[in-house]
Amino acid sequence: VFYICAILFTVVLVAVEIFISKNQKEKLYFKFAYKDSLTGAFNRRAYEEDVMAFENQKNQKYVCVSMDLNGLKKVNDDLGHLAGDELIKNAYILIAEAFGKYGKIYRTGGDEYSAFLKTDEETFGNAKLKLDELCKAWKGTYSNDLCVSVGAAFSTEAETGVLMDLWKLADKRMYDAKSEHYRKSGMDRRGQNDAHKTLCSMYTKILKINL
Repeated sequence: VFYICAILFTVVLVAVEIFISKNQKEKLYFKFAYKDSLTGAFNRRAYEEDVMAFENQKNQKYVCVSMDLNGLKKVNDDLGHLAGDELIKNAYILIAEAFGKYGKIYRTGGDEYSAFLKTDEETFGNAKLKLDELCKAWKGTYSNDLCVSVGAAFSTEAETGVLMDLWKLADKRMYDAKSEHYRKSGMDRRGQNDAHKTLCSMYTKILKINL
């Protein structure tokens, strides 16, 4: 009887270890497959799968939110990539604080975020105001300037019934907000590009004269 109990106990221990090991592997797989390593946000793979899964869901109030971190390139160029990483991480933290309880937050690109929120327009508007306030109050180690441009499209605007059309509308509104931000701050990126081209042209002319 003693030996039988010992064998059964060993079998149970082995089974428990296998179960724990399997769960740990599944958690690790989920972490690396669907989470962004820098911020902890859901990644682009998770975003694309969730968009496809939601295509078949109807009669829900939701908001597609497209977001972009302003001024990241300038911070990287002037202060270094540690400062840029600080902005990327904290942008997610603030976005999650404002919108996280309504749905998932995704990092879909270097300085790009998306959110899929199950809420109405009024609640989203209040959450957006909260995000603006959090950004204004933020203070970092390398920089004290964190600004996120936001564009949103609501399920009530889904004329075609195609979810991706809403995302396109949210993207357009985000880029409109971004252009307005740069216009007000005097940091029009297109103007910077034009200035760069002018300087390059002048340098070429000066080089030809010297030669």
